[in-house]
Amino acid sequence: MLVYKDILQKLSDKGYTSYRLQREGPISNGTLMQIRKGKPITTTTVEILCTLLDCQPNDLMEHIKEDQEST
Repeated sequence: MLVYKDILQKLSDKGYTSYRLQREGPISNGTLMQIRKGKPITTTTVEILCTLLDCQPNDLMEHIKEDQEST
């Protein structure tokens, strides 16, 4: 399972508010809602986020191994 690492906080720290992102157009409100809910986002969005935040994808998300044991 992939989980996001405080993407919205990282954007806020760089001065990117929801309003600014929508006004400037790099990320839609729908995509921000997907991030807030922990839902999947596209690799294009990951690339945009990496560009805005000057980071690598692993700075934005983490893979957590799900328990594979069956009962």
